[in-house]
Amino acid sequence: MQDIDLLGLETLYTQTGSQLMGEFVLFLTFTCLILTYHFIAKFCVSLLPCNPPNVRTAFAWMQTPLTASIMTASGICALLLLYKNDALIDPREFTQLMFDFDAQWPRLVVLYFAGHCVADTLLGATLYSDQFDIVSGWIHHTAYLLLMVGILVFGGCFGFVAFAIEELPTLGSLDGSPMRHGEAEDEEVDLEAGWGEVEDLERESPPHNDGGGGGVWGWGWGRKGWTRVAGDEGPELPLYRREGGMEPNRGGRQ
Repeated sequence: MQDIDLLGLETLYTQTGSQLMGEFVLFLTFTCLILTYHFIAKFCVSLLPCNPPNVRTAFAWMQTPLTASIMTASGICALLLLYKNDALIDPREFTQLMFDFDAQWPRLVVLYFAGHCVADTLLGATLYSDQFDIVSGWIHHTAYLLLMVGILVFGGCFGFVAFAIEELPTLGSLDGSPMRHGEAEDEEVDLEAGWGEVEDLERESPPHNDGGGGGVWGWGWGRKGWTRVAGDEGPELPLYRREGGMEPNRGGRQ
């Protein structure tokens, strides 16, 4: 298949001196764009009147919905192209498309994903080191980056993009927000009882007397979600909201 310079990459390669240098410039551009997107999205979320629970975890995954969406869309396009060329039933056509498809956009997707790996590693290692472990952080991203380099050098960009449809479950696991992806279940609401001592908590409703001798309590939105906290008349066990309803804080302080 003849490559058509619809994206203007040949001009970029000519201006930078070679295809290798041009693709390196694209890789750096994608990395910078993802980093910029992360900080813009983080700023926008911080302006919300009520930040979501575990907002720090949410910040660490801001770029995940963007990359998952791009990779899923690219994978759908690749599968449609395979279907259009009968490559799903013709092994020869399948092999030609997967390894010898001469087009620009699959290489762009691979370069973008390589930029995502680098940007994600930089953000995790510098700003979110408490959530960035050696296996899912360093090893995971390094392995993917080496795979991208190998694909760019030896071919198979279209094949990788076709398998990028596997990012569709990642979009589903986000459940509409980046907060749930990769987030461990919290067993403890690390809050002190009493309005003046509660960390990162804003009063959302006036205190109420429960009439049962439990003192004055109220609901507040804290970093662990909705939390029932005690007022000045006496502490009580905080509660927190999960999908199944209210559960007692098994490990929280009284």
